[in-house]
Amino acid sequence: MSPSELVDIHSTDPSPPGSPSARVWAGVSSLALGAAIIVTTEFTPVGFLPDVSRDLNVSLGTAGLMVLVPGLSAAVAAPMVIVGAGRLDRRLLIVVLSVLVLVSNGVAAVAPNFGVVVMARVFLGVAIGGFWAVVPPLGFRLAGPQAGTRATSIILAGLSVGTVVGLPAGQFFGNLIGWRLTFAASAALAALIGIGQLMVLPRIPTTGRMTFGHLGEVFRVPIARTILIAGDVAATGQFAASTFVTPFLLQNAEMSSGFATLLFVAYGLAGVLGTLAGPPWWSATAC
Repeated sequence: MSPSELVDIHSTDPSPPGSPSARVWAGVSSLALGAAIIVTTEFTPVGFLPDVSRDLNVSLGTAGLMVLVPGLSAAVAAPMVIVGAGRLDRRLLIVVLSVLVLVSNGVAAVAPNFGVVVMARVFLGVAIGGFWAVVPPLGFRLAGPQAGTRATSIILAGLSVGTVVGLPAGQFFGNLIGWRLTFAASAALAALIGIGQLMVLPRIPTTGRMTFGHLGEVFRVPIARTILIAGDVAATGQFAASTFVTPFLLQNAEMSSGFATLLFVAYGLAGVLGTLAGPPWWSATAC
């Protein structure tokens, strides 16, 4: 981002020179909330897979597609969104992705059969892929080079917050109000977050156009290739472990639902602490 673009974003609030304004941090927070609702929506079904299996007359393994399909859809959608969006204002793109989360949850809440639920989860996968392809670099675009690392860590902390909320919320609210109303509540939250993003995010124009050729060049960089492979392995392990963790804990390990919820919360909190502790550690080791 050029200095002239940064002035437009930062000038709405009196701040020390070089310090991002309150509106900038509001925009960063809206992206963190967007990350949180996306991850919450992604993992919420883990807590009520047995209920969906029973209500829609599908096996537990088939019900697990509610977690698998968004991940696969995201992998396909991510490069397509980043290339297809072209020079589209990133603010508008982010709001559109929030609308997709809203639609996914709304359709799942009223789905008459499991096939419709799966289609709704495809919409979520597109939102996931697009969001994580576009949003992480925006921390530096919004907050500038001095506060960019902090802004990015706040955005990424939304991922762990979503994990904290998503896994236990699916089980808790699934038991309390049912899985359909849980999806409906997630749709309402996505709507509120999308409205907030529309209100507080500035225009975020792009400075260039990404092509599939550019994406292919990433694999020629050894460190980037290593990071991508490590990320794939980590994501595969997470999905494999988390998808059926609820029935395993309740049926095989014979844990109470309350204790399982506490384990999910502890897992997510560890992720939040790791995300927030990362930037200071990087700074210390780089000195």
